[in-house]
Amino acid sequence: MESHRALYASADGRTSALLFVFVTDDEPLATQQFAALRTALKNPPPDALGGPATMVDAEPPDVGQEHHAYVTAEPDAQGNRVWTDIVREGRTVAVLQLLASGDDDHRDLRGSILERVLGKGP
Repeated sequence: MESHRALYASADGRTSALLFVFVTDDEPLATQQFAALRTALKNPPPDALGGPATMVDAEPPDVGQEHHAYVTAEPDAQGNRVWTDIVREGRTVAVLQLLASGDDDHRDLRGSILERVLGKGP
């Protein structure tokens, strides 16, 4: 399995995205990876998101053959939330964690990032 990681931030520093991409040897392994990550990311380790956080299901962007999303149940002290999207397309699994203001679901931005990543996969 091949893996890649990238961190992006907006010019004003108010939004950041952490992206993990896994390219597996075959689709069955990608399906297993998607399922494992979907389960694991529902309950992240304490302080993984900068403090204790409860994740709840969120509306995922319509990207990939399989997709699921979570969002922190409550915004942090600055009004930000973390969205976690897990998507699979073929042999590629991507995880996007977006830290952004909690006044929008940022589905268009999340979908745009994931479409670009999956569009370049095998």
